[in-house]
Amino acid sequence: NKLRKKVLSLYEKDPITFVIHFTKLFNHVLLVFEREPSVERVIQFVINTLLEINKKDIESDKPLQNRLIYFVIKHLLNLIEAQDKAVRLRCVQILAGILQNKDSFKPEGNAVKEITDALIERSIDKVVGIRVQAALGLSHLQAVHKNSTITAELLQMMESDASNDVRKIVLSHIEISKHSLKEIVTRTRDIYSNVRMCAFERLSKDSHIKNFSSTQLASLFRAGLNDNEEGVKQLCRNIIVKWFEDCDKDPIKFLSYLEVETNEDISEEITKHILSSLNPTDFPFGDVITPELALYWRLFCEHLRNKVQASSSQSEELTDLLEEVQPELSDMGELLDQYKSNPFICKQLLLLSRYLDYQNEAGKQILSLELRKLLPLPSLSEKLRCLAMKILRNLHLNDSNYVTMILEILSDIRDPLDDEFQEQTDKADEHMWKRSLSITQELLASTKPNTTDPGILGLLDIVILPAVQHKNPVVRKRAVRCLGLFCLLDKATSKNYLLLLLQIVAHDKPKIRDMALKALFDVVLVFGIEEMQIDDEKIDVGAPKLKQFLQRCNIVKNVHKKKLRDDFSPVLKSLLSSFFTATKLGIEGFAKLMLAGAISNSEILYYMIQILLDNVDVVFKNLEEQNYSKQLISTFFRTYAYQSEKNQLNLVEIFVPTMRLILERTNTAHDSTNLVKVANFLMCLTDSR
Repeated sequence: NKLRKKVLSLYEKDPITFVIHFTKLFNHVLLVFEREPSVERVIQFVINTLLEINKKDIESDKPLQNRLIYFVIKHLLNLIEAQDKAVRLRCVQILAGILQNKDSFKPEGNAVKEITDALIERSIDKVVGIRVQAALGLSHLQAVHKNSTITAELLQMMESDASNDVRKIVLSHIEISKHSLKEIVTRTRDIYSNVRMCAFERLSKDSHIKNFSSTQLASLFRAGLNDNEEGVKQLCRNIIVKWFEDCDKDPIKFLSYLEVETNEDISEEITKHILSSLNPTDFPFGDVITPELALYWRLFCEHLRNKVQASSSQSEELTDLLEEVQPELSDMGELLDQYKSNPFICKQLLLLSRYLDYQNEAGKQILSLELRKLLPLPSLSEKLRCLAMKILRNLHLNDSNYVTMILEILSDIRDPLDDEFQEQTDKADEHMWKRSLSITQELLASTKPNTTDPGILGLLDIVILPAVQHKNPVVRKRAVRCLGLFCLLDKATSKNYLLLLLQIVAHDKPKIRDMALKALFDVVLVFGIEEMQIDDEKIDVGAPKLKQFLQRCNIVKNVHKKKLRDDFSPVLKSLLSSFFTATKLGIEGFAKLMLAGAISNSEILYYMIQILLDNVDVVFKNLEEQNYSKQLISTFFRTYAYQSEKNQLNLVEIFVPTMRLILERTNTAHDSTNLVKVANFLMCLTDSR
């Protein structure tokens, strides 16, 4: 302060002489690039002194051109494009420092444009420190002059500057607006955690939930809650709690900003955090159930239920609260009837129904009746239909009663009462079959093996086989899935319909063929390949590349002087054809079979190693599938080898053929296989230690 007073007195005595000497001394500071404390103190002293002198100049009504601060700014602007990076840095730093004091100095006249243009020019300087100071200066200037050019430049820096320090500085200082909020939300997914944390801190400090669209909120919360850094996660949680409190702790009002029907997953995660953090005990009952209320109701009951199970001291109090909030079975039935046209509310009510008390027989009958009416509805999605069937299963523990009810529902779907509806369009017919097959699939998935229930066995002739012959491929695909599940019920059934699955693999469309292949893999996994034998003359496997594959497989037998097998079984041939028609599916299927011990075959191992080495003509849908398949094979070989000594012996059998294969390819122009690496890989797998 004493020094500043002396400088002020010198300036007041003889301004011209003061400016001459001041400029000479001031220029020495501009040459120092290192951020030394002594230099920083001198610069701050200069800035404070200039602001103090400017205050005096304003009080004495000096014109702009005669004020010292404008002389210094002009001097800095003349030097701001100097070749010396130190000069550029200090010029920008001092300008930013002057602009920071918005209460003491607001640039006027042409100075605004000149400063703006100079700082924008320095915002693309190759030196990071200069860009940081330019960002600071532009931010301070933006606060005084609402200039779209400045805002656009700051947004550009925040979006694309290579330095995380620059992006962080802009984040910390940019004015909050509709455009800047959008970019700040984007920065919550920045590659640097300090930038992401800064973005969340800024949003918490200077924004309200109502400033964002539901899409922005979903993106913001999804990025924050799933971040790898715990610090970022915690800041996101803090924003959730703060904005919830800004909504008067009204969960329905808070969730209304999120559009829960569109963003159910993140809305659920946020609500769970609010419930676990604040432990609310009041429930906002309403006459009308909205999507927000339905979601909160379900999660609130789940939260209380979990607390009752985890707590012993407060269990009685929490149980009473849960009983007060949770609906009766009869009430749930009425609600499902009332809101069955709203898929989201219906889903929440069905999910809530899983935890209700099923002891009330009268309530069970009411809820069962409503579910019975709900299942045939064309508007009900497949997921909700499966969910409704699970609840219906809980209501009817007797297998026979449950199956009888499902068969009645299937009858209602397939045999509508009014004659007019029987003249269905192709689309209506497809929907009818899709509903029937989704119910059949869920029923078969929950049926115990070796069942003798005539209703279950009758599904084959009533639903599955007619659907397998349907002209619509979508219907046929679902029917094949149901046929696969039906075959898993017992071994005899599998054998009876094995030929049908093989024919589908050989002759149907790709998606249906793949579904049949999955069914065959499942059947072999459950019952074993030896049990699934069929007359060779009954089936043509197709797959023209299969013969070449079988010849390659016999190489393994030739090398080890073993008797060649006459042929693979038709079932195994059909599964092997997947290598050429659905390579990813074939690799996954055989990996499961061999790890489960359902198949032990060195020839198949040899072919899989050829796929890994790019020595076979297989087709992948895209590069991603190819990389996934090769990674899967590599992981499979390690797991398979370390599973048992028998598996290692199978790998020993393919060692020599694989080495021979690579040696035969060494003279080809396109081969890049490293013989030593492959040999080391196989030796590591076959090491019994």
